[in-house]
Amino acid sequence: MSNLSPELLKEIEKLVKRANHGDQNAMAMIEQVRKNAQGGVALAQQSHAAIMQCVMGADPAAPTIAPDAKQALAAMKNPAITPDRLLQILCFMPHVADGALLHVACIVLSKLPEPKVAVAQTMVPPATVQASAEFGYARHALDHARRIQAVRNAGLPPSQINADMGWELDC
Repeated sequence: MSNLSPELLKEIEKLVKRANHGDQNAMAMIEQVRKNAQGGVALAQQSHAAIMQCVMGADPAAPTIAPDAKQALAAMKNPAITPDRLLQILCFMPHVADGALLHVACIVLSKLPEPKVAVAQTMVPPATVQASAEFGYARHALDHARRIQAVRNAGLPPSQINADMGWELDC
């Protein structure tokens, strides 16, 4: 891999594990290593390669994704997807996936063009007991995706996504 010491490699594994568990400081450190690597710092380039290898490595304890869920996520990535189809997929997701896939769906949605997500969001009926059972997952995923888009595209603070995230990042 590189000339990194075994101790540093163990620390990198710990850092990635912390980031995977939501530690904002660990995520910021990884981002700083990435920036330094892009800037040509040799140790940062080696460290970044080790971080990426650790991130991409298979974790045997990681949950597996059902084939139906994989197909649904792949369909959501299609830039030509219609808002109707997008909403159908989001209503189908809870039947084939666990809560962890909600985060994946939010990220995939946030990469779609904003107008497409906005149209799908307007198609979700108002929150009622019946609509919550049918459309709760879709409503949450679309709302969260729109907040991610607002932070990414409009430069709003990360606290728009999550208040705790804003507090961690002091914004």
